[in-house]
Parts: sequence; structure tokens; C-alpha cells
Amino acid sequence: MTLPELIHYFTEGNSYEDFCKAQGINRFAEIEIYMQKPFGINGKVEFFKIEETAGKAEHYYNGSEFYVMFGFQYFLNAVKEADKGDDFINEIDLALKLIDYAERNNY
Repeated sequence: MTLPELIHYFTEGNSYEDFCKAQGINRFAEIEIYMQKPFGINGKVEFFKIEETAGKAEHYYNGSEFYVMFGFQYFLNAVKEADKGDDFINEIDLALKLIDYAERNNY
């Protein structure tokens, strides 16, 4: 799943609970969104519990290195804010803003 696809999922009215169920994630777990570098619009996102990553910026999964972008709650808040604003922000533009945020704040 790419970041625009994830954004689309939530802008279509799907719930976090439904997403967690479909992904096999405990909805009460603290989840972070990771991506391989370089971050990009077509990059595949992965979801990891903080317990799995120990809160580290880098995480190895299936032989690949992933880097934290942001917490899932930050993502959900960004989608919610973009969806209720007067200025329409499409999924690609929001994804680009989120990628920019992740690149500036990734350690």
C-alpha cells in the first residue's frame, strides 16, 4: 500500500478499527508508519508496533530496511484536518506534504 492509497482509504470514510482488523493489527497498539528510503509517492508503507521497533528510526523487515515516517495518530489527524478544511487537498498533495514532513523530521 502506498501513502496516497492509505489516505484514500480513510478519506472514503473507513474507520481505524476496520483498518486494524484488515491488517491484523491490535487497534489499541501504538503504531508507526515506515517506508523505505528515499521516501516517495509510490513507496510502499509498512505498519509496525512500537514494541516491535523499540521506537527506533530504522527497522529491518523481510530483509529490507524501513525508516519511520510518523505515528499513525499523526497521520490520522493530518487526514482529518485536510478533509475538513475549506481548501480541497487531494490525496497526492496530502501525501507529498506528509512525505515532506517525514523527511524534515526523520532522524
